[in-house]
Amino acid sequence: MCDRQFGEVMSLVIRVINFIVARALNDRQFKTLLDEVNNYPGLLLHSNVRWLSRGKVLSRFAACLNEIRTFLEMKGVGHPELADTEWLLKFYYLVDLTEHLNQLNVKMQGIGNTVLSLQQAVFAFENKLELFITDLETGRLLHFEKLSQFKDACTASEPIQNLDLHQLAGCTSSLLQSFKARFGEFREHTRLFKFITHPNECSLNTADLNYIPGVSVRDFEAEVADLKASDMWVNKFKSLNEDLERITRQKAELASKHMWTEMKKLQPEDQLILKTWNALPVTYHTLQRKFRRVFEGIAKAGQSTDLNDFYTELFITERLSGEVNKEHEVRLIETASRKPAKEETPFKCEDIFKPLPGKDQPSRTIMTTGVAGIGKTILTHKFTLDWAEGKANQDIHFTLPFTFRELNLLKEKEFSLVELLHHFFIQTKGIRRYDLFQVVFILDGLDECRLPLDFQNNPIWTDVTKSTSVDVLLTNLIRGDLLPSARIWITTRPAAANQIPAECVGMVTEVRGFTDPQKEEYFRKRFREETLASTIISHIKTSRSLHIMCHIP
Repeated sequence: MCDRQFGEVMSLVIRVINFIVARALNDRQFKTLLDEVNNYPGLLLHSNVRWLSRGKVLSRFAACLNEIRTFLEMKGVGHPELADTEWLLKFYYLVDLTEHLNQLNVKMQGIGNTVLSLQQAVFAFENKLELFITDLETGRLLHFEKLSQFKDACTASEPIQNLDLHQLAGCTSSLLQSFKARFGEFREHTRLFKFITHPNECSLNTADLNYIPGVSVRDFEAEVADLKASDMWVNKFKSLNEDLERITRQKAELASKHMWTEMKKLQPEDQLILKTWNALPVTYHTLQRKFRRVFEGIAKAGQSTDLNDFYTELFITERLSGEVNKEHEVRLIETASRKPAKEETPFKCEDIFKPLPGKDQPSRTIMTTGVAGIGKTILTHKFTLDWAEGKANQDIHFTLPFTFRELNLLKEKEFSLVELLHHFFIQTKGIRRYDLFQVVFILDGLDECRLPLDFQNNPIWTDVTKSTSVDVLLTNLIRGDLLPSARIWITTRPAAANQIPAECVGMVTEVRGFTDPQKEEYFRKRFREETLASTIISHIKTSRSLHIMCHIP
């Protein structure tokens, strides 16, 4: 950019370098001269792999300037400009300025830079140009090392006031205006770029959104409103910015030591941002697809039903954590059918992690018992689906459903907790700090567990990044040694409930199935034709045994 106003300076530098390096004899003689004075090994316009930047060329030329003058004099080549004060003033100015431009160039190169980081680098350099202008106008030259040395070295026959630094300030001002014009689009979309890492703090207008091709302004604005109201997203982007800050510090430290190879090994910022943006929306959609469609009775291809269409609230009550009912399940069903609902206070599926009346905090670990087919698994599906669709429990950042049937398959393998989560929920691979979030683990079907669950002998395990057996992970997760901030929901048939020590369970709930009104509600949802639904309900009421068994969804 500055070369347009100082073309004669750069032109002379290139001519002199070509005179020396383009002729083999001159090149050897000049290198011999440099060896004698222990200076640079030579002048270069390019290395073995690329052309040098103008800043590097000028820097080498400045370091060898005295030797260049001597060599040209030996060769009888006259270039009086190399001793001219005005020419040298421009030359050393270009040396310093192009060095600053080189530093900007390094920041804007490499894998993983984001538009946001590029914008910040450009804006920072514009601010530096303002400093450079002041530096030149006042004569301080704090940011012009070579120019300052030249100024100090001027002889008494060349008074300092004859050095026209204001001309150089004017050149720098022109460069600043060129920068603002060249990168004007960055400034126009400042809010949009900031939104990438601070969506909860930044407001966008229609002009910002129209800049993004293929984006529906209506849908985007609605999604942003949901995002800003969610603690989950606020914490997620807090974690992201902490990671970006860490990478920036590491880059600065490595750059100061010229450790470019090590810098390339750092995690690319763009990948980190993309993982953060992609993780939760995809997790939501995955869980919605997984739990929205369910089969009733014998599963048949193409005959799944939308859970929201027929789900009916179950009768769920609290029971004492030490109480384990060992009756046969059929007798339990009959007992439940006779027990009046008014004796106990039921609560809804969505309230499973809400504090009970008289309690300040919800229980960390909840066990839900119930006979086979009573609706325990459907209950967990409904909880997860409502969370994924944003209908309930939005204070929870992650709902992570597991079945013991799936975990049994990993009995002989070792994972860290983070690896286990990534194994089942691949969309969360960008997240390692689960302690920053409110996480709910659902462990469905304890009665199907084939793991030893050796709470007495398993070692204490607290590191979420260290690998061990799945059994050790589960026992430490349940008793609160591993990720103590997490909440645990275990479902089981009554006979298997004692596999978990009573001291590890904060609350035990029981699914009693349908009450009589809930039975009718279910059949009317399941059979939309009013006459058919009424006929079925009347028929069921004529058979006591059938009516009892309808407690089971």
